[in-house]
Amino acid sequence: LDENVLRMTTNLRLQVATLANQLALDGRKADAKKVLDLAQAKMPEKNVPYDRIMLPIIEAYYQAGDTTSANKLNARLFTIMDQNMTWYLSLSPKFADKVTDDMGKAQLVMQRLARTAQVNGQKAFGDSLNTRAADLDTLYQEKLEDIGTQGLRTTKARF
Repeated sequence: LDENVLRMTTNLRLQVATLANQLALDGRKADAKKVLDLAQAKMPEKNVPYDRIMLPIIEAYYQAGDTTSANKLNARLFTIMDQNMTWYLSLSPKFADKVTDDMGKAQLVMQRLARTAQVNGQKAFGDSLNTRAADLDTLYQEKLEDIGTQGLRTTKARF
């Protein structure tokens, strides 16, 4: 799909999540699950790659009471963010400096995924995600330090 269509599907995913959350709040959890399942069927990962916009969909699945689907999507999105972070962290400081915003977003998404699982009664699953996120956070902080010290080299200059 081209960039414009992908942007529209992102918007659709957000709207579906909003609808599903409201249905769940209204006590119509079965309808919320149907809406979410339809969205997943019509906008599968192979056509519309998962990104941080899946967070509301995952949260909506938890609200709808479908922890199996929520956990499955949660694990998949966490893995994607984990892979992204691993790649960002493999970059030399001069290149990593260009993606610090993306690194920060990926780290925040992983933390939110762990917290979302824990809040929705999936403590063991959430704890395992939290442990993985903490391990990457240490490497992330080290990379930020590397990036910060890169520009501090002394040079010989005449005044």
